[in-house]
Amino acid sequence: LQVPFDAYIPDRYIRDSKQKVEMYKKISAATEPSDIDELEDEMIDRFGSMPESVSNLLLVARMRVVAVKLRIMHLSITEKQLVMKLAPDAFLSPEYIEMLYRETAGRFRLQTGKAGVFNWPLLNNGAVAIAKNWINLMMQIVEREQKEEELHG
Repeated sequence: LQVPFDAYIPDRYIRDSKQKVEMYKKISAATEPSDIDELEDEMIDRFGSMPESVSNLLLVARMRVVAVKLRIMHLSITEKQLVMKLAPDAFLSPEYIEMLYRETAGRFRLQTGKAGVFNWPLLNNGAVAIAKNWINLMMQIVEREQKEEELHG
């Protein structure tokens, strides 16, 4: 997972190194988006309003959790685009691909000649905005998959 923005806990936010390591461990152990939500609440309660780099760290953690759920083996954001590559055994249904295409006004698309690789040009959106949009779109897929699983076992 590669992003072009700062994503870390600065010393001025959590001064005690043991507490900082504890929070990094909790963030890396998260396996559900709700785990990240709970950590965000805990951090605000314990340490106050978050600096941008900490919000970005939690954004990256959410991206990681969602990527694992959808079997995405590579995800990167550059100054120009988001690139997502599915694991060889992952499957993204044509319905989901069409939804991603539609929801991004045709910008999220399969890369020609590369199986399972999708590109999403940033245009005028910044990297953080694209990351947030990506999470929202992928969460729609995760939630649909969970509903399907509940219906069909």
